Amino acid sequence: RLVGADEAHYRRSRLMGSGGMAEVYLAHDGVLDRDVTLKVLKIEYADDEQVVERFEREARNVASLSHPNIVAIHYRGQTRDGSYFMVMECFPGGTLKERIQ
Repeated sequence: RLVGADEAHYRRSRLMGSGGMAEVYLAHDGVLDRDVTLKVLKIEYADDEQVVERFEREARNVASLSHPNIVAIHYRGQTRDGSYFMVMECFPGGTLKERIQ
């Protein structure tokens, strides 16, 4: 399944986790030929202005930080079906939850 305004850029390969408001996928950036992490706001929240603003604020706030222990945000956009997403750098070796355990 392709995602985003630049649909050919990001191809989801597997679901890595899901929370109350978003799902996180391992994806591949076809343009830059690299794996990325894709966080997609669940479609049922696409019309909730407060949730969308919180999601976009999260992307802006994290993108404004630069630290080795903070994942970088590469892009933020909207899917064809109207949901929102952010593209983050991907670290191999499992999820944060798996690393903590």
